[in-house]
Amino acid sequence: PSALGMYIQCPLHFFLSRVSRIEEAEELEETIDASTMGTVIHGVLEEMYRPHCGDFLRPAHIEEMIAGAEKLTRQQFSVHYPQGDIDSGKNLLLFHLAKQYISGFLREEKKFLAACAESGKSLRLAGLEQGLEATIQVMVMGESVEVKIRGKADRIDFLDGRLRVIDYKTGRVNPAELNVREWDQVTSDSGLGKAFQLLTYAWLCRSMYPETQLIEPGIASMRAAGQ
Repeated sequence: PSALGMYIQCPLHFFLSRVSRIEEAEELEETIDASTMGTVIHGVLEEMYRPHCGDFLRPAHIEEMIAGAEKLTRQQFSVHYPQGDIDSGKNLLLFHLAKQYISGFLREEKKFLAACAESGKSLRLAGLEQGLEATIQVMVMGESVEVKIRGKADRIDFLDGRLRVIDYKTGRVNPAELNVREWDQVTSDSGLGKAFQLLTYAWLCRSMYPETQLIEPGIASMRAAGQ
């Protein structure tokens, strides 16, 4: 879905990156950049939730995760930012910001699970970083061609039988980016990239989980939870 979104925004960028496989030159990060921050936060959440795949989540599970958040965050930075110093200067501030985002998300999750318990609802974690794929027929120069679409969902869970596919975002999420008024806009307006990604994930889940009637794609904003 992110690659298709790249194509909508700039076909040349898509061609150079995804077809020609031309990679940008790596530069030494003097300070933690946004992509590294996002990778670290994704890694921490995956490590925390992985032992509970298949389980019905409880507030007590989240309490354990909160207790181990700092240690796991430091471990993930050592993996994805091995040459960097996170104990001083701007990087120290960014390290604490990453912890704040993670802790904020977990606190909101704990509150949500407590509310679910009170109302008799259940939340079962089904998958993390789960590969999804489906095929679609498209016409190319008058010939029908089968194209495989694939992606990786940050998280899939079931809330009272409703499948939720969740995309973690560490950057800012503007509600206008998710407001689709006309379907044709989704494949022509680059400003609706996040909505396009979510709808693509929902379509992929429909193919992978055909028995599920209700599918709800959504974004979990780390920045919003951490404020």
